[in-house]
Amino acid sequence: MSKAPFTTLHTALNTTDSGNRVTLIIGTETGTAEFVADEIQEQFENKGLQVEQTLEPALSVPTSSAIWLVCTSTQGAGDPPNNLKAFYAWLDTQPDLKNVMFGVIGLGDSNYDTYCYAAKNIHKRLINCQATAIFDPILADAMSDELPEDIILPILDGLIIS
Repeated sequence: MSKAPFTTLHTALNTTDSGNRVTLIIGTETGTAEFVADEIQEQFENKGLQVEQTLEPALSVPTSSAIWLVCTSTQGAGDPPNNLKAFYAWLDTQPDLKNVMFGVIGLGDSNYDTYCYAAKNIHKRLINCQATAIFDPILADAMSDELPEDIILPILDGLIIS
């Protein structure tokens, strides 16, 4: 994947008129991604950011600048979780998301050929919709000895620093 244009989330926030608001889009089947999203929200709020979580993202183009952070697992043969299937299909219609800056976090199991496939595909779909990636996808492997949040939070912390 290509290097994302912004080195920090702080830079992206200062480049948009979104204020300090981040929409955290969660795709989950077992609740793990939702738990990780709660940890991300706490970390972001401790840094002064406003976070809105959603399990059912709006299927509409933002009228002003927006920052989306997608935290999702993969299920089955590389499919998105059921709660994100409508969002996934909507992205296939290629809405004009040039006002969106985004990052994707994937949770998966590297024992499968479709490791973090949903996250990788959401990243590609958002790029195809003209959204701007803030960073390359962050992937957490369930086969790691570390908990997903112990992998993800330090990376995000480095991206928040101004």
